[in-house]
Amino acid sequence: MTVQVYHGLEAVDPPMRGVTLTFGNFDGVHLGHQQILAQAGMLAERDGSSVVAVTFDPHPLKLIAPQRPLRFLTTLDERIRLLAQAGADAVVVVDTTQGFLEQSPEQFVADVVAARFAPAHVVEGPSWRFGRGREGDVAMLQRLGDKYGFEVYVVPGWRLEIDASGPVLVTSTLIRDLLGKRHVHRASLCLGRPYCLVGEVVRGNQRGRKLGFPTANLDVGDLLIPGEGIYAGWCSVGEEQHVAAISIGRNPTFGEGHLTVEAHLLDFDEDIYDRTVKVSLLRHIRDQQRFDSPDALVRQMGKDIQQVREVCRAAE
Repeated sequence: MTVQVYHGLEAVDPPMRGVTLTFGNFDGVHLGHQQILAQAGMLAERDGSSVVAVTFDPHPLKLIAPQRPLRFLTTLDERIRLLAQAGADAVVVVDTTQGFLEQSPEQFVADVVAARFAPAHVVEGPSWRFGRGREGDVAMLQRLGDKYGFEVYVVPGWRLEIDASGPVLVTSTLIRDLLGKRHVHRASLCLGRPYCLVGEVVRGNQRGRKLGFPTANLDVGDLLIPGEGIYAGWCSVGEEQHVAAISIGRNPTFGEGHLTVEAHLLDFDEDIYDRTVKVSLLRHIRDQQRFDSPDALVRQMGKDIQQVREVCRAAE
């Protein structure tokens, strides 16, 4: 899987011609995004062209609403990897600036879509908006496509039945909501894979090691942290994957107060400080709770680990 990555529109020089193009934040690269890439791939294969995914960094909301605390489903590197996995031959990362966001829809299509890419096709979801104030929609894009010589394909939103309430539209917002409610399994159905936290292992207070359960404390940056609780999952260290019991919480037994993400890797005892690891969350095991003593916590942790083993064994 090889993907060409361009950092900045100015890196697209000379301009591309005849490609199949799609724009989006693509946060999470969920099943809806994957359907857009699949449609783009079919068009590109028919024409003998390539699929180009254009994404934005930083996220436009960081400029539009800087007061809002933003958490994301993927890092930029992971987003690029997932876009390539979904079928993108090239990924262009636009440096999002205020000036870029203030372009009119017509200016965006003329100066970016037509001038930089001259695509044969543009593939988008029905809710995609572009230009200043999100004034442009897919109907406007289709009209401008007639003017500049590209076809627009609108891929219907992807609906999925994740519970008994019936099919729901898969969106990044839905996935964030599911993760906040600890429904990591339902979120994984929308993503097409387990939700992952990627981060550097940093030094904690060593409390887990003192209790006989050493943990890797992760600094996950701007990634969205699911609701507090104990989870079953995997932790990938380099090319190796280990069963892991993951704790997201504030260590209520010891009253520490600050939110941490900690992974206890089963049958593993190596120094991985300062290394970047990936934690994949499979199931919520239980809520966080305060125990009367460290011994009571240790007994519960033993039960948790047995349940984690069972969940991961069933997922293999």
